[in-house]
Amino acid sequence: MNNGKNSQFSITLSSELPSEKFYDNLYDDNKNLDLYSKDCDPVISLGYGNGVNNICKRLVKYLKTKYRPPDKGDFAYNDCILLNYWAYTRLVHIYGSRNSSKIFPAWGKLVYVWNNIISDLPDKFSHNKCKPDDNIVNHVDWEKRKQLYDYCVNYETIKKALSFYDNMCKEYYTYVDSNAPLYTYFKTQCTTPNDKCPEFYNDCEKYDPREVLKNFKCHDVMKKEKEEDAAAHALYVKEVAMRNQENHSEGASSEDYSSDPADIAQGKSQTATKLGDVLLGVVVTFMASGAIYRFTPLGNRLRANFGNKTMLRSNLYGGENVLFDYTSDSLNPYYENMGERYIGYHPT
Repeated sequence: MNNGKNSQFSITLSSELPSEKFYDNLYDDNKNLDLYSKDCDPVISLGYGNGVNNICKRLVKYLKTKYRPPDKGDFAYNDCILLNYWAYTRLVHIYGSRNSSKIFPAWGKLVYVWNNIISDLPDKFSHNKCKPDDNIVNHVDWEKRKQLYDYCVNYETIKKALSFYDNMCKEYYTYVDSNAPLYTYFKTQCTTPNDKCPEFYNDCEKYDPREVLKNFKCHDVMKKEKEEDAAAHALYVKEVAMRNQENHSEGASSEDYSSDPADIAQGKSQTATKLGDVLLGVVVTFMASGAIYRFTPLGNRLRANFGNKTMLRSNLYGGENVLFDYTSDSLNPYYENMGERYIGYHPT
């Protein structure tokens, strides 16, 4: 999209999608948060307590003032699931994904506050209460689960938009296609009902990218472009491999290795020469990678569609989190407003 002038879409794809709007609204809602400070006293003692406290106050405000049970529909997504993933993601961004010794106690504190809030709600709302997900800490693939649910929440919006805006087809196609690896993964986890399979998986099966993409008007064009991109990528990989092989062959010739005492005195050795060859190969590889971005159909499409934006989180060939990796200042644990912002997903 170009700054909205050539389309009625004046904002980026990510901010058009329901799940992203939900996360953005939670982050941007700074009004009267101090009213919920007392509810969040239990989290103050935690490391990075200020960041966790900000999460807590937004969580409590949402539970008290905004949460509504899902309406019945084709896919009636539940804000409560999004809320759980949002809060847990923020903790992971504050403490770091590998710091479970900090994340688990912090989540326990938030769950404690959360349960206190919903226990004070009138009994008539008991069947509609938004409850914390106690098991989220036990799911090593929680990020994949989150991305799957986000995608399912977003798909109906995409489907409706495509009926009005043909010019958005390629961008939506790329987003939907980027989620295909999730379905490959969860099909292996969900062969039989078990705790490895998300409860919402059955509702999401009908949105499998491998099936729904066939109905996109731009399917044939995108399929051809992917094939061209793959061929161009394979060609550059082959050229890089050949250049590396030539460099190693030249480096292995006897004339490149000197037994001259003068060379030895200057610190030259066969090991150093080989190391130089390896480094040269690395340089060539990076140059080739740059060429792919600048001169191939893949590079052209990336620059045309995304520029410097990193909105999508999986590469075009079904891999995970290589091409569109999203990083923000909030990932820095010393960021001034740490624990605040999260848009989208980064699978592990």
